[in-house]
Amino acid sequence: MGKLGLIAALIFSTLVSISAPQVANASTSDTDQALMLSASTLGYASSASNITPYSGAQAFTLEGWANSSDACSSSAIVVGFESSYVLFCNGGFWSISQYVSNWNSTSSTLPVRANEWVHLALTRDTSNIWKFYVNGQLNQTGTLASVNGSTGPMIVGALPSRQYWNGMIDEIKYWNVTRTQAQVQSDMNTFGSGGDSGLQYYYNFNDVSGSGVQPTSNLGSAGTNDLTSHSSSGSPTFPDVKISDTTTSPGYTILKFPRTYINSGGGWRVPSTVSSIAAVVVGGGGGGTSQTDKTGWVGGGGGAGGYQNVSTNVSPSNFYQVSVGQGGLGGTTVGVTSTALGQNGGSSTFSSVTSQGGGYGGGMSVNSVQTGAAGGSGGGGGTYSGTGGTGTSGQGNNGGASGSTCCSSGGGGGSASVGGDGSGSTGGIGGNGTANPFFASPAYLAAGGNGLGGSGSSYSSQTGGTAGQASTAATPATNTGSGGGGGGGGGSSFIAAGNGASGIVMIKYKNQFATSISISVNAKKTTKNSGSTPITAVTTSSGTVTFYANGRVINGCNNVTVSGTTATCNWRPMTHGQV
Repeated sequence: MGKLGLIAALIFSTLVSISAPQVANASTSDTDQALMLSASTLGYASSASNITPYSGAQAFTLEGWANSSDACSSSAIVVGFESSYVLFCNGGFWSISQYVSNWNSTSSTLPVRANEWVHLALTRDTSNIWKFYVNGQLNQTGTLASVNGSTGPMIVGALPSRQYWNGMIDEIKYWNVTRTQAQVQSDMNTFGSGGDSGLQYYYNFNDVSGSGVQPTSNLGSAGTNDLTSHSSSGSPTFPDVKISDTTTSPGYTILKFPRTYINSGGGWRVPSTVSSIAAVVVGGGGGGTSQTDKTGWVGGGGGAGGYQNVSTNVSPSNFYQVSVGQGGLGGTTVGVTSTALGQNGGSSTFSSVTSQGGGYGGGMSVNSVQTGAAGGSGGGGGTYSGTGGTGTSGQGNNGGASGSTCCSSGGGGGSASVGGDGSGSTGGIGGNGTANPFFASPAYLAAGGNGLGGSGSSYSSQTGGTAGQASTAATPATNTGSGGGGGGGGGSSFIAAGNGASGIVMIKYKNQFATSISISVNAKKTTKNSGSTPITAVTTSSGTVTFYANGRVINGCNNVTVSGTTATCNWRPMTHGQV
């Protein structure tokens, strides 16, 4: 028999030990960490000194990213001030509250979904006009008398002794000016600096030291406005925003970026031993449209975000931009034709590769036909005879058309096929998504949302499609970049449209380590079942070693922990002849 080939692959998993309020981490320019809190341990963080919120007729902006570990059936605080104003979630929706004699709360139209990153921002101007932005889109606005001032600390993850957060929080920014929508959209994807006019406090949780969670050094002296962690047991942790997968494809690392990667370095830093990568870049999906006056008009499904799968050379140790587009909100308003349209998804970028956000579904606007919006893939057309939006060449496909008679809307375009046309009282099926080329989750990327069909007072959900399409009115899985299902209908059968899903950036590269690795094998065996053959890997790094023979993991030798400098696999070959 010929020799059996032996391969040893070194797979690292990084485990950081945390002792409140300290954490050991890589260079603050290399990573994007978030604050992880648990309601079960009553965890939160507060500024070491009191911060006077800008109240009265003064302008301010409060922003932050949030990722809830559950659907937030009860109230939980992201960030704010006691008896002043807060960003929070309550009853399953993202919300704000402002204190004027009592709490005045306003919920957004975006429901909370577990493990989904969402950006929240509250702005007020000197005329007491407030605006609530969700994922950079204006969601609610109004006028409210001057909010109450507070001389207490800023609190992240709770109010005193109540409403504890369960999940991650990141990129807290506090300004003494009213940020515009364009500025909020920029804020959510960029690193703050001392040169940003009006930025008073900034906590990105990348710069953590012995005194607690510090603001960036150029926004205040260390120790002056640090955040100090509190917990009834254990310690808060600071996980990396990106997710590392080293098991799906042995010998390779797959990185998943569920949200824009924000640090002072400008993005993801390529490992020093990596010179080529494969990247999947998916834009945010477009929202479905619910445009209707309750007489039967139906809106199209949202188009998928643009999809691109590229292989490229990269420069070791260099930084590359990673931006992830959020999904567009689905239309919800009934009877107000100017506000019931969905919204386009946001674009995603890796380095110089940009995938466009998906187009929103079409609908009826002031008694004229409206086509689906253009995007990475186009949105489906709405009542009557609305055509599908145009997809971007090389990224997606066109949306489907609506039926020529009442009532059916087109499905949004998908990355793998065009959206289906509506026909009669049957909505079109969204275009297919693309199977994940890395064979990791999510299984399908960038599918179109389904359209809606029906007549009179009977409207039904279109559930067809097996390649990632969202059913009528449904919101697709997080970080798929798929479009939301269309909505509309008549009378009590009205169906609200689904939101588009956030996009994703995925990177895959072969593991190549700069550490020294040597493998030694005992004397060759020539007899079947002659006993185990120890194989020893010697390395200068900690972690685990997986041993392969002819491309298959040797039984019992998967993820063998390095002890000191060695990891040993006891192999008992089941073969005759020389091994």
